Amino acid sequence: FMPLLMGAQVILASAATISQPDRLAHVLANYHVTMLQAPESIWQAFVASGWQGQADLTMLIADPTDTQLIKRLIPLGKAVYGCFGSAESGIISLLAPLQIDQPIALGRPIANTKAYVLDQQLNPLPIGATGQLFISGDGAAAGYFNQPTASQQRFMPNPFLSNGKQLQMVATGLSAKWLADGRIALSDQVAVTGENSATATPPAAFEFRPQPTQIILPMGRTEAVVADIWRAALDRETVDANADFFALGGHSLLALHILAQIKDKLGATLSLNTFLANPTVAALAKQIGNGSL
Repeated sequence: FMPLLMGAQVILASAATISQPDRLAHVLANYHVTMLQAPESIWQAFVASGWQGQADLTMLIADPTDTQLIKRLIPLGKAVYGCFGSAESGIISLLAPLQIDQPIALGRPIANTKAYVLDQQLNPLPIGATGQLFISGDGAAAGYFNQPTASQQRFMPNPFLSNGKQLQMVATGLSAKWLADGRIALSDQVAVTGENSATATPPAAFEFRPQPTQIILPMGRTEAVVADIWRAALDRETVDANADFFALGGHSLLALHILAQIKDKLGATLSLNTFLANPTVAALAKQIGNGSL
């Protein structure tokens, strides 16, 4: 809704258009698009296709990491920005220009948004120290609708506010650090997962539940395929069939990726609500078997 609130027009491209750089470039030019937010994979495909750029286009790269891509994009448009957002924290929570000879970063908190890099005891960390990224603000969600267990894994009251506001703080599951210029960058480890994570140890109302990492056998074919998808997405060697997705470091954007993989490998189209209500390999596989799509 942000572009609409600013009086801008929103162009919705189909999945087929997004997957083909030449078709997407035609949409940008035909509709005089002046801003495009997309993941690195889309921008990489653009550059690889020989796209010549668009002088008035502001390019937003979600979760940027590719230095060479940024260098190639900067001459092709008006400006290049790094950004971060999620369904939980807001579609855009962090935003800042990307420039040559500067460290890559997700960005700075936008207006009415607070960002925190915290240690395992939820203490704020200094510049350069690695911890988990938390987001709070007017754009952040209060929790998952009718999903109290999943909400407890990702949300807690913000303990740092002194203005009387009652806002939630979202655990993003990302390992990050403050840069000296006030931007936030990903650490060398892109995602916080399992024993390598900087996951906080919060109060009981926000408890992350440790889970074993072995696969419980035997598994049916569907469950085994789902487990393989989870292992790849969470970057783990093994995944317990009864481990909670969010306790393993998962988040809603990763859940959408997993749902796409399930559709591709098993032909089952599950909703995000179904995933949130069944956030384990075993439960999700059972929903596929029951036809709860």
